[in-house]
Amino acid sequence: IERLHRNPNKVPIFLVLGSFDSDKRNVASLKAALEAHRDRQFIVRFLGGQSAKSDNETLANFVNDSFPDDPSKIQLMPNLDTFTFMTRVGEVNAVLPLVDETNFGRRYEEGRKLSSSVSWALGFGKKMVIYKELAEVFNIQEDNASYWHYAHSNSFSDAFGDCLNELEQPLTNATKHQATVKSKSVTFSHPVATKCTFC
Repeated sequence: IERLHRNPNKVPIFLVLGSFDSDKRNVASLKAALEAHRDRQFIVRFLGGQSAKSDNETLANFVNDSFPDDPSKIQLMPNLDTFTFMTRVGEVNAVLPLVDETNFGRRYEEGRKLSSSVSWALGFGKKMVIYKELAEVFNIQEDNASYWHYAHSNSFSDAFGDCLNELEQPLTNATKHQATVKSKSVTFSHPVATKCTFC
């Protein structure tokens, strides 16, 4: 199995875990964030969550329809074995639970049901862009270095951008260092697909 290790020079990777139906994940808020930050370099990785009734083509069509402006920023990784799943989680920079006012009360019963995405993020020590009321359930304090809160889905894009600013800092510093040493421009090493791909 190919093992990919963390590399601060790579494009930042955001992780969406589990099912991406509207009951559990407000994908619409993510669409707005991708539109707002379309000129910046990052990847959103959907890991797991494939419905038994959804084949790869159906899921790819869902992503391409949901993110028509830039589906190349989306990675789909369904049906992974345990080792590969853990490795792929370990590679990411930040987790996006995509829980907000649209599903926190109805699906998560105001915090009486917990989001496994938050547990994974805490367990792996990942940064997180998290709905304020959900953060309060886990006693996660906003510090604008590891955790960014947002009070409404309309402000998710801003919190996403603030997190991306933080993730871009080591990338920018590494680029400046390499440019000084090599005296030439540096490009991102992550391969960018022309459409939504399965990895």
